[in-house]
Amino acid sequence: MKAQTSSQRGFSLIELLIVVAIIGIIAAITVTYLMQAKQAARGASAAHSMRLIHTCEASYRSSNGSYGDLTDLSNAKFLNDPDLRTGRKSGYIFTATPNPATPSQNYTALSAPDDPSSNVQNYFVDGTGILRVNVGAPADGNSSAVN
Repeated sequence: MKAQTSSQRGFSLIELLIVVAIIGIIAAITVTYLMQAKQAARGASAAHSMRLIHTCEASYRSSNGSYGDLTDLSNAKFLNDPDLRTGRKSGYIFTATPNPATPSQNYTALSAPDDPSSNVQNYFVDGTGILRVNVGAPADGNSSAVN
């Protein structure tokens, strides 16, 4: 009897499952790093927006003698970012409030994430211009300064 030899073509089921498992592991690692990079970009955008709000507040005060809120800054054409005008940008909610007792002397601006359950950075800036950050809770004048 003659032994039959057959040439195999294609992949076996085991080989295919191993390749799928490896691709799944690589995808899981990549998604984790992608989410971290996305949150870092959102935080950087929020910090930039807070610096922009401070610059607009300083310009508004020079022109009007007092600080204003986001609507005042927008109406006076100091704040031209359409997303920031609405108070929402890059997954953050922004507010700017002049000091009710002395609007000519100080204001506070805050940014907090849209999702309050997330453990991400919250920002604060006031008339001093020092940007402050706190992770997982609202930032205030006692929070760590951003370099």
